[in-house]
Amino acid sequence: MLHGHARVQLALALIARRTRLSIVHQETDIPRDALRALYREVHGAPAPSGQLPAAGATVITTRSLQLQASLFATAYRRFRQLPAAGEQDPANARQARPIQAVIRAHDALHALLGAENSLDMTRCWTLARDLRNGDAELHHCPTCEIDYLITRNGRFDQDCPLCALYRCAGLSVRALGRRRGTVIRTPGSG
Repeated sequence: MLHGHARVQLALALIARRTRLSIVHQETDIPRDALRALYREVHGAPAPSGQLPAAGATVITTRSLQLQASLFATAYRRFRQLPAAGEQDPANARQARPIQAVIRAHDALHALLGAENSLDMTRCWTLARDLRNGDAELHHCPTCEIDYLITRNGRFDQDCPLCALYRCAGLSVRALGRRRGTVIRTPGSG
């Protein structure tokens, strides 16, 4: 477990990102009363209360949120040095502490999408937990070539959310490729 100063620094980093105190307590082992006082000092308001989502599937209610979760999961895998979709975990891979990888992936998501358009830290932590325990995984789409998140008991089938959003908009994935200046091959295209 972390020692003194490092625990407080981690708690401050998580609280600055408005992480639920139950997560901060679990990651730092700092007493909840001290964390509540620290949260109030940092934000000038009491910490939000309520239960954590039992599973990451509960936070993915739209295809757009599935794409956000997929971006987070891809960044988390990178920062955690997890294997790519379909690969086995190499025995000699150096693993970062899970919470540090969650923070880095959360921050990358915010930088990419903006704070108002991306998942909060509590949802990111829940998804990372589900990735680690096998309740969520990344799949690779051969059509648009992105990795996308699938959760156990999720609302959506195993289809790629980007391809699904394009179909709903009446566009083909080929249109996505032309916009980027590349051609994306779809099944059956030569």
